[in-house]
Amino acid sequence: MQDAYIGVPNIYREEVEMTADRRPTETEVESRTMLTALYRVLEDARRYEEYAEVAHWAYDEELLDFFRELREEARGRAGQAEKLLAQRLADGGVH
Repeated sequence: MQDAYIGVPNIYREEVEMTADRRPTETEVESRTMLTALYRVLEDARRYEEYAEVAHWAYDEELLDFFRELREEARGRAGQAEKLLAQRLADGGVH
């Protein structure tokens, strides 16, 4: 089930040793998948900020406003994702 790790740097994930006795549970895999999704949403906000900075230095106010709007939308989604993830982890797993 390495698919949950695609595109996530090692510092953001915990390696689980795979043995015949210990395989990740479905809930663990789902939780990691959600963490991956949250990470990607946060990365979107960071990426839009970088694009906004380039637009700023290019004196393109229209693009600057556009990327700032995208950044704010991504931050809002990230906040929602954090809340959803916290609820699921507090309940012992993904619903």
